[in-house]
Amino acid sequence: MMFGWRMKTMSKRYVYYLLRRPPAPGTHPIDGLADLNDFGERMYVREIDREAWGKLIYMRKLSDEEVWNWELAPGKEFDLNEI
Repeated sequence: MMFGWRMKTMSKRYVYYLLRRPPAPGTHPIDGLADLNDFGERMYVREIDREAWGKLIYMRKLSDEEVWNWELAPGKEFDLNEI
């Protein structure tokens, strides 16, 4: 049996964008990665008001240090239960 708080935590997703390089092994954290969208080229992303190589969706919030070290831009958070 799943408890409500556990399901709520598992349903949160966190979006980040790759600013400096296209998605490939070693370009972003693996832990908690749920999905990846390679744009194939740098594209303007309205959500962050700049260009990015791809979109990453995580099941956990990355630390500020991870965002800085991997040169990512945070996007919005969303809940799968609200889609």
